[in-house]
Amino acid sequence: MSTAATAELDRLLTSEDLVSDPYPVYRRLQEEAPVHWCQPWEQWVVTRHADVERILKSPDRFSSQGWEARFLGLLPEEMREQVPAVNRHYATPVLSNTDPPEHRRLRTMVVKSFTPRVLKGMTPVIEQLVVDMLAPLQGKNAMELISEFAYPLPATVIAQLLGAPAEAGEDYARWSADVVAFVGTGSPDAERTRRLEASLEDFRSHLEPLLQERRQNPRSDLLSHLVGEHEGETLTEAELVSTCVTLLFAGHETTANLIANGLLTLLRNPEQMSLLRERPDLMPAAVEEILRFEGPVQRVRRVATEDLELGGQQMRKGDLVMGFIGAANRDPEVFDDPDRFDVTREPTHLAFGKGIHFCVGAGLSRIEAPIAFREILSRLPDLQLAAEPSWKPNITFRGLERLDLSRPLVGGPQPQTGGAVTGTWHTGFQVACLDRSLAFYRDLLGLTVRAHDKVTADYIGTLVGYPGAEIHRAFLDIPGSSHFLELLEYRNVAREAVDPAPANPGTAHICFTVSDLEEIYERLREDGVEFVSAPVHPTVGPNVGGVAVYLRDPDDIRIELLQPPAPAEG
Repeated sequence: MSTAATAELDRLLTSEDLVSDPYPVYRRLQEEAPVHWCQPWEQWVVTRHADVERILKSPDRFSSQGWEARFLGLLPEEMREQVPAVNRHYATPVLSNTDPPEHRRLRTMVVKSFTPRVLKGMTPVIEQLVVDMLAPLQGKNAMELISEFAYPLPATVIAQLLGAPAEAGEDYARWSADVVAFVGTGSPDAERTRRLEASLEDFRSHLEPLLQERRQNPRSDLLSHLVGEHEGETLTEAELVSTCVTLLFAGHETTANLIANGLLTLLRNPEQMSLLRERPDLMPAAVEEILRFEGPVQRVRRVATEDLELGGQQMRKGDLVMGFIGAANRDPEVFDDPDRFDVTREPTHLAFGKGIHFCVGAGLSRIEAPIAFREILSRLPDLQLAAEPSWKPNITFRGLERLDLSRPLVGGPQPQTGGAVTGTWHTGFQVACLDRSLAFYRDLLGLTVRAHDKVTADYIGTLVGYPGAEIHRAFLDIPGSSHFLELLEYRNVAREAVDPAPANPGTAHICFTVSDLEEIYERLREDGVEFVSAPVHPTVGPNVGGVAVYLRDPDDIRIELLQPPAPAEG
């Protein structure tokens, strides 16, 4: 290969292309240099399935030990002296950085905490967590899935596995993110290293009293199992802490990314999503296909233990080697039409590794992800992408920074035939969006309306304190419902007539509290504004009303009062 061609491959590997869409880069490497020396990283990059599988199954030739020390060695010496917790963690033997026989000893102690019996016992807990975390999203028009669901769910699961309080999930997610950010680059970064130092210290401070308590009062959780004796062996204090750190970021980040990447993939392949709804029996296969197609782990890192040949290239003892699992899982020599997402494909991939380092938490991910997808498809059936997602600048763990989603007309009036729609109500919902569905509202409510690109209701705007606000939607906030957007935030937005929801350009949002709405009702009545009836909304949740604004003519404002049904007597 020419010097120019090699330089171009190095440029691609260190460019944003490898983050935003790595698969064309992988394909080019497979075709031109399947085993490529990346000079900027000073590491071998391996992309073909057969070669990556050989790396995974040959711990005697491709060691998991020593990579971290070499990686930390790329930091300036004065920086290394400032991060004792980072040095201590990566110098401690754990599953991911050891070879036999040490690896066998550690794996024996950990793997018994992930038996089918243990995981089966976790299933109802996970199911309830998923339902609880999705409940607030069911009443929203817009949501950011990473922060509101995909990230907190596995963090809470890991916290509960370790016997920590459920509310520790937020800290677990933050600590995990700092570990992942550090290991996900081609070379260490000073700022990420400092954040990791702080998180490792915080995690140790959190974990030490839990470890002490489990030694005195063992429970049936993972932490109690880890502090116990196994065939006369126990983990040292340093091994306990570092093992928990490894389980935290490996179990959390991979599952969070699996859920988010999977939902994005389904949204981009609606025919596959529809098939999955029609055939829920395909859910396990769909999860395996997501792992292959858009897997959360993109590479593994090894050190050559001897001089050897791989893919026609000569490696030297001590060379750093990266096997790109994400590339191997789209190798056209193994998979037919590898860039096609197909939930009926025969499940096979390297996403969880192979050989002695096969992921001990694979079973847990295979429980969490199907439950999450099943409930999302059931409870949020009309999700749409609200904005082009952005990817984290991480080449080890492939995950989204944000996944903004929208739902059209959440809780809004539904078509009806022969009488009023019946049902309960949801706390907070869109009640009017005149410019998007004129015919719908005309047919449903019998109103005569004219199309307006933007409807400005100065009258209502004046009443609630922001003249000129464009009122296309109204939300009613029930006090105590934490999932509603703050009124103050929307006042600022509405005053500037800027749309905060990418899915609905050109509209502004206003959130009414109960007291706001009561005041509006009273002042409207005093001014003789016409009120008309509205149908009951067939959604879920108690005691909700709202207002919708309609204009027949610029000077003729009609107000819809959306009242909850009267409670049944008795």
